[in-house]
Amino acid sequence: MEDEAAVWTMLKKQYEVSDMATLDLAIHSICQSVQSDFKTLDEYGQNVKENAAKCSAMGYDIRDWLLSSMFRMGLHTELEPYIFHLAQGARTAKKTLTVDEMVTAFADHDRHHQLKDRRDASKDKASGVKIVSADELLRWKPSIASGEGKRYIKA
Repeated sequence: MEDEAAVWTMLKKQYEVSDMATLDLAIHSICQSVQSDFKTLDEYGQNVKENAAKCSAMGYDIRDWLLSSMFRMGLHTELEPYIFHLAQGARTAKKTLTVDEMVTAFADHDRHHQLKDRRDASKDKASGVKIVSADELLRWKPSIASGEGKRYIKA
C-alpha cells in the first residue's frame, strides 16, 4: 500500500502542471491575445477563460476584475464606447463584470445593430428610397417632392 502511495506521489509531481514557466505562459497568453486573433468574440473569451483556468489549476487564481480588465485590453478599439458604458453600469451596480457577461452583452449589442440595420433597409425599400454608391449618386440630381424632403432622380 505504501508503494502505491509513493508511486502516485511521484507521478503527481512529475506530471502535475505547477511550474512557474507554465504559469507565466498562461498569463502571457491572456495578456497578449487579442480579439482579432480569433474568428469570434466568443472564441476570444473562451481562450482567456481557459488560460485563467490553467492558472487556477496551479493554485494561482486570477480575480474576476483583473481577468475582465485583461479581456477588455484585447478587444477592438471600436468597442471602447460600449465597453465604457458596460463598465460604468457595473460600477453603478457595485459589481464586477465577468468575461461571460461581457461576451453576452457584446453578442446582444451585435444582434441589436443587425436587426436595426435590417429594419432600416426594409424601411428604405418600402419608402422607395434606393441605396446607391457615391459614384452613382454624383450622376443623380436632387428633386424636392411634395413635402417629403429630398429624393433623387436620374439626371
